[in-house]
Amino acid sequence: MPDNQEQSALEATSAAIKRGVETATDATQNALETASDATQFAIDATAESVKKGSENINRIQE
Repeated sequence: MPDNQEQSALEATSAAIKRGVETATDATQNALETASDATQFAIDATAESVKKGSENINRIQE
């Protein structure tokens, strides 16, 4: 059984690890949300480009 000083050190270490994991989790979540937003923007821009290209092809063929 650890003495009081060892127990306090273990508890402090555990709390620090927990805070670190929570911070890393939050940062990862934010990064994923940003990447998702950027991906959706790229998809929308590509779809708009394809639509305009298709419209141009249709005009040329008329």
